[in-house]
Amino acid sequence: MKGYNFDGVKTAVRFLTIFNPWGSSGDLTKEKASAALPFFPVAGVVAGAASAAVVIVLSVFVESSFALAAIAVAGLAVVTRGLHLDGVGDCFDALHYFGDKDRALEVMKDTRLGSFGVSAVAFVIVAKILALGSVSPNFFTAALVAVPAISRLGSVIVSYMSDGKWSDSGGLARRFNFGGDTEIALRATIVAFAIAFVLCGFGGIGIVLLVSVAAFFLTRFFKTAFGEPNGDVHGAVIEICEVFGFMVAGKML
Repeated sequence: MKGYNFDGVKTAVRFLTIFNPWGSSGDLTKEKASAALPFFPVAGVVAGAASAAVVIVLSVFVESSFALAAIAVAGLAVVTRGLHLDGVGDCFDALHYFGDKDRALEVMKDTRLGSFGVSAVAFVIVAKILALGSVSPNFFTAALVAVPAISRLGSVIVSYMSDGKWSDSGGLARRFNFGGDTEIALRATIVAFAIAFVLCGFGGIGIVLLVSVAAFFLTRFFKTAFGEPNGDVHGAVIEICEVFGFMVAGKML
């Protein structure tokens, strides 16, 4: 197995958050994409930590765990530019044309959200608030940082289950589709397990395992519906895995 290319941290954080560490820039080449995928969970840590910092400051004035959870979820949406939530809306709007892949992809490209998409986004937001608000106060911050990291492993699973090795067409996210690349998937999994264990102990390991299973079945479903995964599918899998991850954290931590 090749070693980690830590330049991938910069690319992962720049692609998945509003932050641009060390002024990283340039075209997203095949080499940069493959180096970034193992560090998608690290980008999740950055998003979760930024949201947690806001929560810690505002917890001086706010006591309700569900209010703090709402602040945290809003923070995650801001840090990720809301792009993953947009993926949820687009995917669920497109499900109206399940089986008609060409028509479904046309719906995904439409900048407007339909009623089904809006309802799906609202459900994800509310479910995430309720799930995070139910996590033990002793593990609230740890879960807020760990679960976004673990859910980004879901995007790596989407990449692994894609058909193509790499594509520079059909959307920026498809440049991260390295179908069947076990080495990339394994390195990302190791990073996710390490983060989860450091933050949440053995409970974190359980969250990684269960979220990975969820990501696998979600990806299979969306591939059946839409074909080769695009950015909307990556985003939807991340968001749904995040909801599920917080739910599991509420039970295991």
